[in-house]
Amino acid sequence: MSGRTEGGEPNPQGPKTGLSIGQRVLPIGASGLWQEYLVRPAEWCFPVPYDLSDDQAAMAYVNPLTAFRLVDAVEAHFGGGRGQQVGVTAAASAIGKMLLVLLTEEGFRPVALVRSEATAARLAGRFSGEIAVQSCPPLDAVLDAVGGEPGNALFRQVRAGGAFIQYGALSGAQLDPMLVARRREDVAFSFLWLRNWVHSAPRGAIEAAFARSFAGIRTGVLGSPVDAVFALPDLPAALARQDDPTRTGKLLIAP
Repeated sequence: MSGRTEGGEPNPQGPKTGLSIGQRVLPIGASGLWQEYLVRPAEWCFPVPYDLSDDQAAMAYVNPLTAFRLVDAVEAHFGGGRGQQVGVTAAASAIGKMLLVLLTEEGFRPVALVRSEATAARLAGRFSGEIAVQSCPPLDAVLDAVGGEPGNALFRQVRAGGAFIQYGALSGAQLDPMLVARRREDVAFSFLWLRNWVHSAPRGAIEAAFARSFAGIRTGVLGSPVDAVFALPDLPAALARQDDPTRTGKLLIAP
């Protein structure tokens, strides 16, 4: 059964999804989500538990599922966590904090990599492990959201046999291709893009990832603070607030 009617339209109550009309869901697998309405096939919609708010549900997808995939990749490289030191760039970000917790749970020793002493001081209130500002010791692996020259420097710090996994480029620049391709053949490099996994994983695997995300949000491990909620017509103000250094959490857009 495909979860569609004979005419090709999605069947919300089909056996593939178990969804019903009016049920609250997270639609995934498409771009352009800053809009009041979105039409998606039922097989790309995942039910949201009744005990989670809309705000919590809005943050249950990209960051948590990306964090799961990153930790899974590190585990696959080393065959499990046995105290390896794993650097996490942008460690004070929402996903950075998630990674610090998840890596610790899986037996790794995360090293929080941040750019300023002020950020390090704020992070120390939530993370008791090692925090490095600007520079760091040799690492067994790096989960990098920055790229550019900071990423190049970290790539050189990875021990032989280690791994460097990039999932973002906050610096606006890419890593040195020559460094990745030739100068460090003893370090495994990969780029993780959640979309690739979402479009190849079976629905059951995505459902399991969402269940894990929802559970983590309930316990507070995967939750993110909300700075403000903006109406969709106020998008310019939301984008301006995004760049405000005094921002204290995520910004949500409400239709």
